[in-house]
Amino acid sequence: MGALGFSVTDYLLALLFVLLALFAVGILLIDFMLPPEMKWANAVTAMIGVLFSAAGVYKIQLWMTASNASGSYGLMRSMLVDHFAIYFFYLFLAATAIAILMSVSYLEPSTKSWRILRPDAAIRCRHDVYGCRLRYRFLSSLASS
Repeated sequence: MGALGFSVTDYLLALLFVLLALFAVGILLIDFMLPPEMKWANAVTAMIGVLFSAAGVYKIQLWMTASNASGSYGLMRSMLVDHFAIYFFYLFLAATAIAILMSVSYLEPSTKSWRILRPDAAIRCRHDVYGCRLRYRFLSSLASS
């Protein structure tokens, strides 16, 4: 390829980021079409995206092992992927997977978290946190005016 061309090495080294971006855009587009009781599908799609990205990192790792290279430059030498970078790719993907698993309960529709029963009534809060008290004060001031 020419000096400004996109080579196979560039594609391989950017594969992780391309896969994550495609799945993120897909989740954003599908989210509007899902009814509230099906929001768990976003977490499943995100987890599949993380697994595909992990497979992409594994592909980069296999390629580096086969070529016996300690690191490789890509995208006109603006990106260096070595064994240290691969370690952090796996670390960030594992942290993303844990965050997705932890957020599944927040994707379920809930009327328990807080709601207004009527304008002059109190708000039910799942936990007595400062945010609920602020919302109560704000909505109480709206109801009294």
